[in-house]
Amino acid sequence: MKRGLGMIFLSITVLALANGVAAGMAGDDKAWAEALALWQRNSGSKDGPERAAAVEAVGNATYEKRDVQCFKLIHVMLQTELNRDKGGKKEEEVSNAVLEACVGAIRKITSAEAIDQMVKIARNKGEAPRVRLYIVWGMGGIANSGADKLLAELCEDKNPSFQIAAVDSIVERGTKEQLPLLLKILKDNHPWEAKISALAGIDKFGDESCVEPL
Repeated sequence: MKRGLGMIFLSITVLALANGVAAGMAGDDKAWAEALALWQRNSGSKDGPERAAAVEAVGNATYEKRDVQCFKLIHVMLQTELNRDKGGKKEEEVSNAVLEACVGAIRKITSAEAIDQMVKIARNKGEAPRVRLYIVWGMGGIANSGADKLLAELCEDKNPSFQIAAVDSIVERGTKEQLPLLLKILKDNHPWEAKISALAGIDKFGDESCVEPL
């Protein structure tokens, strides 16, 4: 299968960085260089598990210094993977393992700069909706005020899929500060999937004070 120009360019960049970082490095940089080398080998594979392994490698190896680059890799992988469906004609070509690995890798990111980029793309309606959705699901593991604000906004999005994804991510985070928002979702007009997720979140980190509002 031919690879997109964006993936080809990114792979060339990754290979150069991996070769440069690997020489004489130790610790976090060495692990990152090894992850980039695996990405170079596997990210364009025809085998879904191999592509997923490439994503998992950069997700496991990333740290604050490398988070921006890590997110760029994941973003391109999401675009490339979801484009495999050829407009819905070949959905079976899209690997769920790769998509799940992308969500997991996003949740490992902690740098404010990378999260700012993430929020911009998730908010950008010019981006493919499915790419945005998977980024939103990834935000479930991120403690960041910008991400929290976006998730709250998306709970009121006109697209029910974004409402559901946002609530899922809020529940994944699991902080008591989000309880008023989850209670509001139960009362207002939202998809039943979002309400069920909100109820699970209230059960997860709520207390007796939540009973009366319900």
